[in-house]
Amino acid sequence: MKVVFHDDFYKVYTTDPAASAGRMEAIMAVIESHVDILTARPAKQKDILKAHTQAHIENIRRAGLYNIAALAAGGAIQTAVLGLDEPAFGLIRPPGHHASRGGVEDHDHETDEHGDGETPRTEHLAGPEDRLDEDPERLELGAEVADGSDDDRRRSQP
Repeated sequence: MKVVFHDDFYKVYTTDPAASAGRMEAIMAVIESHVDILTARPAKQKDILKAHTQAHIENIRRAGLYNIAALAAGGAIQTAVLGLDEPAFGLIRPPGHHASRGGVEDHDHETDEHGDGETPRTEHLAGPEDRLDEDPERLELGAEVADGSDDDRRRSQP
């Protein structure tokens, strides 16, 4: 199996529990000798614009998260394209699955009913489906990668 990863995903980028130090290291320690690791490449802005508004991208840029977000998006694209032909997994963060076309849905945590841990609140989270609802023709697997090459396995999904 191929796993798309980048050493920058080890960096702690926020105080959210999903970004805790040691999470990615623990996963890599278990899988590294059993899989082929491919280095994630950042997505081009023109590909990010297929999923997000320019205003949202600028907000992410101002927050100092653009480079890591573009790297995560590029890794997700790479994983999806690889997955068309073979088993693939993207070991990627920040996850981005709470981002809508024009913003980021807050992913609050609340104490679970037993008070012994955190349970993510999921009742009002935005995600990729809002992008598909707007324009199902927009979803396209494969994209120009940061090195300027085009993936020859581009496939549109209606």
